Amino acid sequence: MTFKPLFLTFAILLLNHFDAMSQSKVERVFTNGIFYHTDFITFKNRIFFTGSENGQFRKPYVSDGTTAGTKLLKNITIPEKNSFDSGFKPKWTISGDKMFFVASDSLNGQELWLTDGTENGTRLVKNISPKDTSTYFYSIHSLPNGKVYISVVPYNQPLKVQLWISDGTEGGTMPFFEASTIRFKTYVFKNQMYYYYSDGLWQTDGTANGTKLIKNLKESDDQLEGPTIGFAATPQKMFFITHNGLKGVALWASDGTTVGTQMIGQGTSDTLFSGISNLTSMGDKVFFSGYSRTTASGLWVSDGTQSGTKLLKKLIGSSPLNLTVLNGKLLFTALDSQTNKWGLWISDGTESGTFSLRNDFSIGDNIPSNEPFYTLKNKAYFTTGFTTPPSSGISIFVHDNFWETDGTSRGTDTLRSFPQNNKLLYSKSNATVLGDKLYLGLNEENIGGFMFSISNSSTSIKYEEWATAIQIYPTLANDWLFIESADFIIDKITIIDLLGRTVFNQKNFAKTASIPLSNLPKNGYLIRLETSKGVVIKKFFKL
Repeated sequence: MTFKPLFLTFAILLLNHFDAMSQSKVERVFTNGIFYHTDFITFKNRIFFTGSENGQFRKPYVSDGTTAGTKLLKNITIPEKNSFDSGFKPKWTISGDKMFFVASDSLNGQELWLTDGTENGTRLVKNISPKDTSTYFYSIHSLPNGKVYISVVPYNQPLKVQLWISDGTEGGTMPFFEASTIRFKTYVFKNQMYYYYSDGLWQTDGTANGTKLIKNLKESDDQLEGPTIGFAATPQKMFFITHNGLKGVALWASDGTTVGTQMIGQGTSDTLFSGISNLTSMGDKVFFSGYSRTTASGLWVSDGTQSGTKLLKKLIGSSPLNLTVLNGKLLFTALDSQTNKWGLWISDGTESGTFSLRNDFSIGDNIPSNEPFYTLKNKAYFTTGFTTPPSSGISIFVHDNFWETDGTSRGTDTLRSFPQNNKLLYSKSNATVLGDKLYLGLNEENIGGFMFSISNSSTSIKYEEWATAIQIYPTLANDWLFIESADFIIDKITIIDLLGRTVFNQKNFAKTASIPLSNLPKNGYLIRLETSKGVVIKKFFKL
């Protein structure tokens, strides 16, 4: 066979390519008193965050990702509590070539500011409340038109909410709607602004005339009491949650039209929810943590229809937390009934493809609690730890190890351990990616807060002994290729030709497989087998 030498040369090169695994490196970047629950964002190829020097007030900082390139953006203060609503999160909001945030100076209370990334280009947009009185913000949303929508609590009117629109100028910052209730939530879907008010879903373009009721939600739920925190969107639909008293909560889906706005996940005994949280979109579906009055808690899935809303995987004693999309799959934490630890789980969106990845450690309250893991390229990052004995009746979860995972058991490992006297404290930090590095704020006990960078580098690794437990035969094949695994499930099978093209791709979820080869040309091939232990690559010839 004349193609054998060519194939063997190609196979060695391709095996080296597939047998490369990302290993991450953790480094301190800025060590001058970053709050461990600070916030990060990338804007104009730099990092912006909230920091503090020598225990002073929080201020805006800018960094190019190096210690020398990290400095104070402007001598103004970022309020420690800049919101009337504890759900307010977007401290930095990018719109066009401007970034908006909440800050205060010596003359004004906390108000809306913007920056172009420079000190001189950082200025107050408008003093919404009189003199030095602070404005309390519910939310800030940006749209592609270079404007932001803001919901605020008016001065001395704590039971009202106003909607404002701003183009970054004082004259272009104005209110256009006022609601006499604090039961008010805002959403952005398909570059349109939506909000929940007076038991209805509304849409607005930022003008009084362009504000309209999409649907009265109480028509479908006569016990509707108001919204809860929770929103996710697929390319076709947006999903949100409402609270309806004794019935519990309800899940809604909307395509932005009256007819296309429907209550789902309620109305039958199996989907009468007592609780819904962690809405996370993946593809054309949304996944969430839920429990009903007739079904155990677990991971749920919905395509926006009643029939397509179902319990995907029942979880004993817990609901899933920290839902994160990674490499086309869903990563989350759940309580393992055998070890009683909050371990790591993975799901491809099917019941059989949802299983425990690692249960030999306890993730507990991840960074940040009940929110997605940090991600960089094809990796996710999280902490593990342990619960301290009760002190004054209170137990504390202490984070002592920082981990990375590629969504496989073999690809889940410790990046950094913290000594017994220098443990990683619980962090609320956000994170951001600049170039090929992930930047985040961590806090080490007795030392303080720091900015850390995580970078990936490719290193060659050798297969472990477990890889020999998978056999393929015959390696000189005609019509069929057979695969057998002695110890673990083969999740996915991929066949690649000499040009690097995928010629066969199939999910498996079994220990054996039979692959028809009749449609493949006579040549040499690589077969890539994804398992719960890791990836195995072998070669065969089609005769």
